[in-house]
Amino acid sequence: MLKLAHYHTQEVRDLAYSCFGPSLAIDSPSRQSIEPCHLQLNQHRLAWLEQLDTNPAPLLEKITSLHSRRLGLYFEALWQFFIDQDPVLELLAANLPVTNQERTLGEFDIIYYCNERRNVYHLELAVKFYLGLANVDNSLPSHWWGPNCKDRLDRKLHRLFHHQCPLSSSIEGINTLRQLDCKQPLQEFALKGMLFYPASSDRKPRGVSSSHQRGRWLSLENISACRTEDHWKILQRCHWLSPYLQTSSLPTLNQQQLIEQLEAYFQGQERPLMICSLDSDGAVFYEKERYFITPDDWPPKNTIGD
Repeated sequence: MLKLAHYHTQEVRDLAYSCFGPSLAIDSPSRQSIEPCHLQLNQHRLAWLEQLDTNPAPLLEKITSLHSRRLGLYFEALWQFFIDQDPVLELLAANLPVTNQERTLGEFDIIYYCNERRNVYHLELAVKFYLGLANVDNSLPSHWWGPNCKDRLDRKLHRLFHHQCPLSSSIEGINTLRQLDCKQPLQEFALKGMLFYPASSDRKPRGVSSSHQRGRWLSLENISACRTEDHWKILQRCHWLSPYLQTSSLPTLNQQQLIEQLEAYFQGQERPLMICSLDSDGAVFYEKERYFITPDDWPPKNTIGD
């Protein structure tokens, strides 16, 4: 993974991590015909990423054409760009609606053809960030919640494997694919993101890859439990995908400045903040470790876990 962290252009780093970075889920718990997408990071693709980092204009043009910078749409656009540019793959459709008369049942994130494997693939995409609840059994996916408490890992896995991926096996999905002159596709998924572990547990949830990206979460009260670092960054949502990188000429926060800004933020906000500690090689600051900082009473009552 170190090969993917050095690109100077953030959008190229985001693309590399989105398409070739570690996965969260490793397999479907109930439908073994649904496979994780493993498109190899071969020498040709590495050379392409290097070239793109030198001249990112085509990728930036794709990104600027988006009507929204919502993280999920950005993630999908990065995948679309990769598959459309790769000489082995053919992008047949993206965000293709599946309807039953006038009712929309869902959409196919990506339909593509692989010339090496000689198959059509239905690929469903998701990027998620979950915090493990403290002092509970963290092997249960239901104990991993999104920072806004409107999402849960178990619910996402259920929707992915029981609704999104099987859509191409439904009558309506098959009829939609006939319009593309596609045979029945093989079903794949790419679920990326990061899990943030509480101080009380390092136990990963069932069904999650052992190589998934890890962070930690701390309450505001316990932020002092972080080992003292000289350089910190509060990460905006647009910086959540790949490891953070910035030139050493730009300012960072020291520990005291970080705590002061967090305290000021949580006086009027309840939504957790993502931060990272930074190290420097002289020319750039690069990410060391990533955290979510939550209010002291997170998760609030009357949320999805009740």
